[in-house]
Parts: sequence; C-alpha cells; structure tokens
Amino acid sequence: MKIFAPVLTLVCVLAGFNYVVPNAAAASDPAKRLLLRVSGEGAEAGRIDIVNTASGSLSQSLGLRCDRVHYGNGVLGCLRAVAGQGLKLDLASRDGVVQSTLHFPNVLLASRLRISRDGTLAAFTGFSSGHTYTGTEFSTRTYLIDATRKRLVADISTFKVVETASLKLSSKRINVWGVSFDPKLPTRFMATVGAGGDVFLVQGDAQAKTLTLLRQHMECPSFSPDGTRIAFKRRIPTGGWSPAIYELASGREWVMKETRSVDDQIEWLDNDTIAYAVSTSGSIETPGSETDLMVRKADGRGASAVLLRKAESPAVFD
Repeated sequence: MKIFAPVLTLVCVLAGFNYVVPNAAAASDPAKRLLLRVSGEGAEAGRIDIVNTASGSLSQSLGLRCDRVHYGNGVLGCLRAVAGQGLKLDLASRDGVVQSTLHFPNVLLASRLRISRDGTLAAFTGFSSGHTYTGTEFSTRTYLIDATRKRLVADISTFKVVETASLKLSSKRINVWGVSFDPKLPTRFMATVGAGGDVFLVQGDAQAKTLTLLRQHMECPSFSPDGTRIAFKRRIPTGGWSPAIYELASGREWVMKETRSVDDQIEWLDNDTIAYAVSTSGSIETPGSETDLMVRKADGRGASAVLLRKAESPAVFD
C-alpha cells in the first residue's frame, strides 16, 4: 500500500466527531481499515472505531471504551483503567464482543498494548507509579497473556536478563515496557528495559523466560510486518523522542525529524509506512490528552502528515 502525502483534506463528520484525513492517504488497497481510539475529553473520548483510511469514513463503532486497543487475527485487546480497581484487559472478538476480562489491581495507568500477528499472545504495559517515561521516577508492570486460553502467563520483569560483554545493567531494579511480537515467531519479542537511567532494546523469549540485551537508546520497539526492521523512538538531547528505524540484518539505523515529541509505540500500516500519535499539548500519556495520528514513509524520505485528528492507538484491522 502506498500512502500519504499531505495534499487536500477530507472531513468526515460522524455523530458530532470529525475525522480529518489527507486526500492523498487514499491507498492502492481501498479496503485498508484502522482500528483506533478517539483521544481527548468529552463524550466520544475512549470510543473504539474502525476507519477506512482511503476515504476517512467510519466503517464501524464497536461500542467499546478503552485507553489502549490493538488487534491480531480475530483477537481484539482493550486495555482500560477503572477507578479504584486498577487496569482491566478485555479480550474480545473481531466485532467487539468481550469474551474474557483479566484484572490487574496493582497497575493504574494504561500505556502500551500489543496482540501478536497470529492472535495467540498479548502483552501490555501499565504504570504502577508515575505517568511518563521521562526520567527514572516511574514504575511499570508488563504482562504476557495467553490470548487463546485467556490467562496470565508471566510478569515479564521477572524474566532473566542476559547481559553481554559490552552491555551491562547499571541497576538490578528494572522496568520493562513496549513489547512487540515477532510476526514470524510470536514467542520471540522485542521490548524495552530501563535500569538506572539506561535504556536497552532487548530480545525476549517467552519460553525460556529471558531478556537479552541487544542495543542501547532504543525504546518502544515495533516489528515491521515482514520482521526485517524495528521502528522505535529515540530520545533527543533537548527532550522528547523522535521516530527511528533499525534494520536487523545490516544494523543500520535512521532517525526521522518530527516537530512534536513521539511518546508512542509506532504502528506499521504496511512494510513501507508507519503511524504514531503525537499530543497536541503536553504528553500523550496524560489522561485526556488530545492527539493527532501521524503517518510517514518508513525509509525516512519526506515529512510526516496528519492522517487523523483526535485519534491514537492505531492497529491495522485486516
């Protein structure tokens, strides 16, 4: 699917809510649809919609309210905070019918959610203290879920960390966040480990229960659909993060310029195109934050463009 240069704009008004879509976002595959969350505050906030990227039209509103949403092979994950009860993870069918709900009272704020390509596994990150990845004064919980049996598998922070000759943890206390499953082998995944101010890309093994340190300064990884590249966010010296790509075979990296901080886990729309949310003010992790969903070529050529207003947590709904 070839996408997205900001030329003209289509506006679709639905139940008092505006989706704004660049006209050139019309793809060679007109059936491409995105599952997403309406951001900001108000009556529509948290609503889960399916939107056609070619026209900007609403295909369906699923009747779910989530803080983060993701999808894979017929399994829809809806992560939501409930006052006084912590986080709840709803595992639903493709049409949004909740089949099982898992409860996590020790986690307060939803941050990241991923469903494996084959729909067998899920992983989410939430904050048990703090609300942003800036600095070190925060604590996360990242859990691995068997989406088939609808049960908790493990707290990923309990996995053994495998250091290398050149990569060592500076602290025994770690935070883990931002899991992304290998599309070819879902029991293998990438994630972020933070320790004492250092941040590492790690390769996780769900069967061996290990986290192997791979590289520094890479956060919130996201596998490309073909499994050859990792999109991630790179911290910049002046504050905030920029989108970046890491090519697994060559080890090559490239960082892309963005006018606003990308405090998000990037989603691949196809092997050539990435999407991510940026806040219109403040941090995307702040509850009630309004966001723009941006899109750009993964090779770094050209600038990003607004794909949808007041939208976040995208997932290709195929």
